Amino acid sequence: MNMFSKWSNTPRGFRYVMRRIVAAVMILFTVWFIGCVWYDFTHTPDTIDTVEYDAYRASALQFIREDARMFIDAGILVLTALWSVAIVKKDDRLRRHDKPEIIMFLCSVTLLGMFLWYSQRYGQELERAYWNVGVLTEQKGFPNVNSEYLKLYGRTVTVAFYAGLAATAFTVLSLCIFRPAPSDLEVK
Repeated sequence: MNMFSKWSNTPRGFRYVMRRIVAAVMILFTVWFIGCVWYDFTHTPDTIDTVEYDAYRASALQFIREDARMFIDAGILVLTALWSVAIVKKDDRLRRHDKPEIIMFLCSVTLLGMFLWYSQRYGQELERAYWNVGVLTEQKGFPNVNSEYLKLYGRTVTVAFYAGLAATAFTVLSLCIFRPAPSDLEVK
């Protein structure tokens, strides 16, 4: 029995309302985020400036790549935790009538999927920029990691990760706290 059990007997109680509000907010946020990402990528030129080679710039590129790897590891852990609670864990797994939680789960997976997709693309763009600049300038230049195109990928990866993390937290909160237990749904 949790702290919201006294409201669980009413069909339009606190739990019912909170679950639907959180699901609606997550749908709106996910659609807004996808729209912003689409707008930013269609309005940002895909050019990467070159700068003179410097050992500090090479180490900055290595830091960026290591940071991206840590983000990917954390994103995979968050996605694994979400799946373990929503699908694997017997007590809290999604059931057919849990429509708000199913919506939240899909929004969370979408945001984390976008994070993983753009992380992969960001790494590919960094690698492509590094090799293209090296081939074209015969090792005299270096890709500018502060170019708008690469910064856009970095921002998208970061925001998608934290948005997916927050969406996962709300999904798990709703699954474990707000959703009525199967015993609460039985007719007494």
